[in-house]
Amino acid sequence: MSNIQTIGVDLAKNVFSIHGVDAYGKCVLRKTVKRNKLLDTFANLPPCIIGMFTGSNRVGMKAAFEDDKVPFSQSAQVNEFPVIDDGFIDHGTNRLKDAYNIHINRLELLDFWRENDNSPHWVINLMRELVTSQRSLTQCVDFIREAIRIEEDRDTIIQNLTQTDKAVLLLLSANKGLYSESLQAFVKKVGGKTTRSSVQASERKLETKSLIRLLPNKKVIVEPYGLTDAIWRDIGIDDKSFN
Repeated sequence: MSNIQTIGVDLAKNVFSIHGVDAYGKCVLRKTVKRNKLLDTFANLPPCIIGMFTGSNRVGMKAAFEDDKVPFSQSAQVNEFPVIDDGFIDHGTNRLKDAYNIHINRLELLDFWRENDNSPHWVINLMRELVTSQRSLTQCVDFIREAIRIEEDRDTIIQNLTQTDKAVLLLLSANKGLYSESLQAFVKKVGGKTTRSSVQASERKLETKSLIRLLPNKKVIVEPYGLTDAIWRDIGIDDKSFN
Protein backbone atom coordinates (compact mmCIF):
# COMPACT_ATOMS: atom_id res chain seq x y z
CA MET A 1 0.00 0.00 0.00
CA SER A 2 3.04 2.27 -0.13
CA ASN A 3 1.90 3.65 -3.50
CA ILE A 4 -1.31 5.21 -2.14
CA GLN A 5 -1.39 8.89 -3.04
CA THR A 6 -4.95 9.95 -2.26
CA ILE A 7 -7.79 8.54 -0.19
CA GLY A 8 -11.45 9.49 -0.39
CA VAL A 9 -13.74 8.71 2.52
CA ASP A 10 -17.50 8.32 2.24
CA LEU A 11 -18.82 9.15 5.69
CA ALA A 12 -21.92 7.47 7.04
CA LYS A 13 -23.42 7.14 10.51
CA ASN A 14 -21.55 4.03 11.68
CA VAL A 15 -19.57 2.54 8.77
CA PHE A 16 -17.24 4.47 6.43
CA SER A 17 -16.10 3.50 2.94
CA ILE A 18 -12.45 4.16 2.02
CA HIS A 19 -11.19 4.40 -1.57
CA GLY A 20 -7.47 4.87 -2.22
CA VAL A 21 -5.75 5.53 -5.55
CA ASP A 22 -2.14 5.72 -6.72
CA ALA A 23 -0.47 8.53 -8.68
CA TYR A 24 -2.15 7.31 -11.89
CA GLY A 25 -5.65 7.19 -10.42
CA LYS A 26 -5.70 3.39 -10.18
CA CYS A 27 -7.63 1.99 -7.23
CA VAL A 28 -5.22 0.32 -4.81
CA LEU A 29 -7.38 0.29 -1.67
CA ARG A 30 -11.08 -0.28 -1.14
CA LYS A 31 -12.53 -1.20 2.24
CA THR A 32 -15.15 -0.33 4.83
CA VAL A 33 -14.34 0.49 8.45
CA LYS A 34 -16.39 1.24 11.53
CA ARG A 35 -16.45 4.81 12.80
CA ASN A 36 -14.33 4.01 15.86
CA LYS A 37 -11.65 2.32 13.72
CA LEU A 38 -11.19 5.06 11.11
CA LEU A 39 -8.20 6.78 12.68
CA ASP A 40 -6.53 3.46 13.51
CA THR A 41 -6.87 2.52 9.84
CA PHE A 42 -5.19 5.76 8.74
CA ALA A 43 -2.41 5.25 11.29
CA ASN A 44 -1.46 2.02 9.51
CA LEU A 45 -1.33 3.60 6.05
CA PRO A 46 1.50 5.64 4.46
CA PRO A 47 1.24 9.45 4.54
CA CYS A 48 -1.14 10.66 1.82
CA ILE A 49 -3.88 13.16 1.05
CA ILE A 50 -7.23 12.29 2.62
CA GLY A 51 -10.38 13.98 1.41
CA MET A 52 -13.85 13.79 2.89
CA PHE A 53 -17.06 15.78 2.91
CA THR A 54 -17.86 16.23 6.59
CA GLY A 55 -20.79 18.66 6.61
CA SER A 56 -21.66 19.78 10.12
CA ASN A 57 -19.39 17.04 11.50
CA ARG A 58 -16.30 18.97 10.38
CA VAL A 59 -15.65 20.30 13.90
CA GLY A 60 -15.55 16.81 15.38
CA MET A 61 -13.48 15.36 12.55
CA LYS A 62 -10.92 18.17 12.76
CA ALA A 63 -10.59 17.69 16.51
CA ALA A 64 -10.16 13.93 16.03
CA PHE A 65 -7.25 14.36 13.61
CA GLU A 66 -5.58 16.86 15.92
CA ASP A 67 -5.95 14.71 19.03
CA ASP A 68 -2.45 14.25 20.52
CA LYS A 69 -3.29 10.59 21.25
CA VAL A 70 -3.42 9.85 17.51
CA PRO A 71 0.01 8.66 16.24
CA PHE A 72 0.02 11.04 13.27
CA SER A 73 -1.30 14.11 15.14
CA GLN A 74 2.01 15.96 14.85
CA SER A 75 2.31 15.46 11.09
CA ALA A 76 -1.36 15.77 10.08
CA GLN A 77 -2.27 19.02 8.35
CA VAL A 78 -6.02 19.61 8.50
CA ASN A 79 -7.39 22.05 5.94
CA GLU A 80 -11.04 22.95 5.55
CA PHE A 81 -12.09 23.72 1.99
CA PRO A 82 -14.08 25.68 1.43
CA VAL A 83 -14.04 27.46 4.76
CA ILE A 84 -17.63 27.42 5.95
CA ASP A 85 -18.42 30.35 8.23
CA ASP A 86 -21.07 33.05 8.51
CA GLY A 87 -19.84 34.44 5.18
CA PHE A 88 -21.70 31.53 3.60
CA ILE A 89 -24.93 33.22 4.70
CA ASP A 90 -23.86 36.53 3.18
CA HIS A 91 -23.15 34.74 -0.11
CA GLY A 92 -26.54 33.03 -0.05
CA THR A 93 -28.40 36.24 0.78
CA ASN A 94 -26.66 38.15 -2.03
CA ARG A 95 -27.20 35.32 -4.50
CA LEU A 96 -30.94 35.26 -3.81
CA LYS A 97 -31.14 39.03 -4.26
CA ASP A 98 -29.00 39.31 -7.40
CA ALA A 99 -30.12 36.20 -9.28
CA TYR A 100 -33.75 35.84 -8.20
CA ASN A 101 -34.73 39.25 -6.81
CA ILE A 102 -35.59 37.59 -3.50
CA HIS A 103 -34.89 39.82 -0.53
CA ILE A 104 -34.67 38.14 2.87
CA ASN A 105 -33.56 39.12 6.34
CA ARG A 106 -29.93 38.03 6.75
CA LEU A 107 -30.28 37.69 10.52
CA GLU A 108 -33.24 35.32 10.16
CA LEU A 109 -31.25 33.14 7.77
CA LEU A 110 -28.30 33.31 10.16
CA ASP A 111 -30.52 32.10 13.01
CA PHE A 112 -31.61 29.09 10.92
CA TRP A 113 -27.96 28.38 10.02
CA ARG A 114 -26.95 28.30 13.67
CA GLU A 115 -30.05 26.40 14.75
CA ASN A 116 -28.99 23.55 12.46
CA ASP A 117 -25.35 23.43 13.51
CA ASN A 118 -24.06 25.48 10.56
CA SER A 119 -25.21 22.87 8.05
CA PRO A 120 -24.68 24.04 4.44
CA HIS A 121 -26.93 21.20 3.28
CA TRP A 122 -30.04 22.51 5.00
CA VAL A 123 -29.35 26.15 4.15
CA ILE A 124 -29.04 25.22 0.47
CA ASN A 125 -32.31 23.30 0.70
CA LEU A 126 -33.92 26.32 2.32
CA MET A 127 -32.72 28.64 -0.44
CA ARG A 128 -33.92 26.18 -3.09
CA GLU A 129 -37.34 26.16 -1.43
CA LEU A 130 -37.40 29.97 -1.43
CA VAL A 131 -36.71 30.05 -5.17
CA THR A 132 -39.10 27.29 -6.24
CA SER A 133 -42.04 27.96 -3.94
CA GLN A 134 -41.93 31.77 -3.87
CA ARG A 135 -43.09 31.65 -0.27
CA SER A 136 -41.84 33.79 2.61
CA LEU A 137 -38.67 32.98 4.53
CA THR A 138 -40.73 32.11 7.62
CA GLN A 139 -42.89 29.68 5.66
CA CYS A 140 -39.85 28.05 4.05
CA VAL A 141 -38.03 27.74 7.37
CA ASP A 142 -41.07 25.97 8.84
CA PHE A 143 -41.17 23.66 5.81
CA ILE A 144 -37.48 22.72 6.12
CA ARG A 145 -37.75 22.31 9.89
CA GLU A 146 -40.50 19.77 9.30
CA ALA A 147 -38.32 17.96 6.74
CA ILE A 148 -35.44 17.81 9.24
CA ARG A 149 -37.77 16.61 11.99
CA ILE A 150 -38.94 13.72 9.82
CA GLU A 151 -35.51 12.83 8.42
CA GLU A 152 -33.84 12.83 11.82
CA ASP A 153 -36.81 11.03 13.43
CA ARG A 154 -36.61 13.78 16.03
CA ASP A 155 -40.01 13.15 17.61
CA THR A 156 -39.02 9.60 18.52
CA ILE A 157 -35.67 10.77 19.87
CA ILE A 158 -37.27 13.38 22.14
CA GLN A 159 -40.02 11.00 23.29
CA ASN A 160 -37.36 8.55 24.44
CA LEU A 161 -35.55 11.17 26.53
CA THR A 162 -36.34 11.82 30.16
CA GLN A 163 -36.39 15.38 31.47
CA THR A 164 -33.00 14.68 33.07
CA ASP A 165 -31.65 13.52 29.69
CA LYS A 166 -32.87 16.71 28.03
CA ALA A 167 -31.33 18.97 30.69
CA VAL A 168 -28.01 17.13 30.59
CA LEU A 169 -27.86 17.32 26.79
CA LEU A 170 -28.47 21.07 26.84
CA LEU A 171 -25.86 21.64 29.54
CA LEU A 172 -23.25 19.52 27.76
CA SER A 173 -23.93 21.12 24.38
CA ALA A 174 -23.25 24.52 25.97
CA ASN A 175 -20.02 23.12 27.50
CA LYS A 176 -21.29 23.75 31.00
CA GLY A 177 -20.56 21.61 34.03
CA LEU A 178 -23.23 19.36 35.44
CA TYR A 179 -22.74 19.58 39.16
CA SER A 180 -22.71 23.23 40.21
CA GLU A 181 -25.61 24.36 42.39
CA SER A 182 -27.01 26.71 39.74
CA LEU A 183 -26.93 24.09 36.99
CA GLN A 184 -28.46 21.49 39.25
CA ALA A 185 -31.25 24.03 39.75
CA PHE A 186 -31.73 24.06 35.96
CA VAL A 187 -32.11 20.26 35.89
CA LYS A 188 -34.72 20.54 38.64
CA LYS A 189 -36.46 23.43 36.83
CA VAL A 190 -37.16 21.28 33.75
CA GLY A 191 -38.42 18.41 35.90
CA GLY A 192 -35.29 16.27 35.97
CA LYS A 193 -33.61 14.36 38.76
CA THR A 194 -30.62 16.10 40.32
CA THR A 195 -28.86 13.17 41.99
CA ARG A 196 -25.34 12.53 40.72
CA SER A 197 -26.23 8.97 39.72
CA SER A 198 -29.20 10.18 37.63
CA VAL A 199 -27.13 12.83 35.85
CA GLN A 200 -24.32 10.36 35.16
CA ALA A 201 -26.80 7.78 33.86
CA SER A 202 -28.24 10.38 31.46
CA GLU A 203 -24.77 11.31 30.21
CA ARG A 204 -23.96 7.65 29.50
CA LYS A 205 -27.32 7.15 27.79
CA LEU A 206 -26.77 10.13 25.48
CA GLU A 207 -23.33 8.85 24.47
CA THR A 208 -24.54 5.27 24.00
CA LYS A 209 -27.36 6.43 21.72
CA SER A 210 -24.86 8.57 19.74
CA LEU A 211 -26.79 11.74 20.52
CA ILE A 212 -23.67 13.45 21.86
CA ARG A 213 -19.98 12.95 21.20
CA LEU A 214 -17.12 13.98 23.46
CA LEU A 215 -14.31 15.46 21.37
CA PRO A 216 -10.63 15.01 22.23
CA ASN A 217 -10.51 18.69 23.25
CA LYS A 218 -13.23 17.89 25.84
CA LYS A 219 -15.94 19.82 24.03
CA VAL A 220 -19.24 18.12 23.32
CA ILE A 221 -21.13 18.15 20.04
CA VAL A 222 -24.72 17.05 19.51
CA GLU A 223 -24.95 14.66 16.57
CA PRO A 224 -28.52 15.07 15.17
CA TYR A 225 -29.14 18.34 13.30
CA GLY A 226 -31.08 20.92 15.30
CA LEU A 227 -31.78 18.62 18.26
CA THR A 228 -30.64 21.21 20.79
CA ASP A 229 -33.09 23.84 19.57
CA ALA A 230 -35.86 21.25 19.37
CA ILE A 231 -35.32 20.32 23.02
CA TRP A 232 -35.39 23.97 24.09
CA ARG A 233 -38.76 24.26 22.36
CA ASP A 234 -39.94 20.98 23.89
CA ILE A 235 -39.22 22.13 27.46
CA GLY A 236 -40.78 25.53 26.74
CA ILE A 237 -37.82 27.83 27.40
CA ASP A 238 -37.83 30.30 24.51
CA ASP A 239 -34.87 32.41 25.63
CA LYS A 240 -32.60 29.34 25.97
CA SER A 241 -31.51 30.49 29.40
CA PHE A 242 -30.11 28.22 32.11
CA ASN A 243 -31.19 30.67 34.82
